[in-house]
Amino acid sequence: MATEVCKGQQADMDFEQAKDVTETEYVEMIRRKTAVLLATALKFGARLGGAPAEEQDILYKYAIEVGIGFQMMDDYLDTYGDESFGKRIGGDILEDKKTWLYIKAFELASPGEKAVMRNWHGHTDSETKKIDAIRSVYTHLGVDKLILEEIEHRFNSADQYIDQLASSNADFIALKGYVGALSRRNT
Repeated sequence: MATEVCKGQQADMDFEQAKDVTETEYVEMIRRKTAVLLATALKFGARLGGAPAEEQDILYKYAIEVGIGFQMMDDYLDTYGDESFGKRIGGDILEDKKTWLYIKAFELASPGEKAVMRNWHGHTDSETKKIDAIRSVYTHLGVDKLILEEIEHRFNSADQYIDQLASSNADFIALKGYVGALSRRNT
């Protein structure tokens, strides 16, 4: 787990300098950086609790999907969230992070929109203008809606795993409810 998390963090840092990052590479990075930690914790807890190996594996897969969905929601909220929860909006844009939003926008962008995105890369002045310009491209291309669909897909995939266990145990039903609330968070 520690090796996976470190590899994920290194990939995240490498992406800042990379010219192109694919959606597949991004999802693998967040799987390693975020989801593996959650998945290992759930699997380890299940093992300590005496759960059968099959349940441990299902919980691991469940947590991978939850972790990916959670990280994607964090990326979405970084760009479209509300500052009232204490996090500065647009930090990923200012740091030129290759988030799912950025990658998908660049994939769908016209040459002119790609030029806008490239022109703002590396700018450290006019922070508000940079955030507004990049967010405007995202919104125009609809990637704000696409990421919400992808997040919903991830949490629905997670539900398919936990549903294999939920009918047999009230704790799994409670876990599903808790994660469901996380998936609808706006902060």
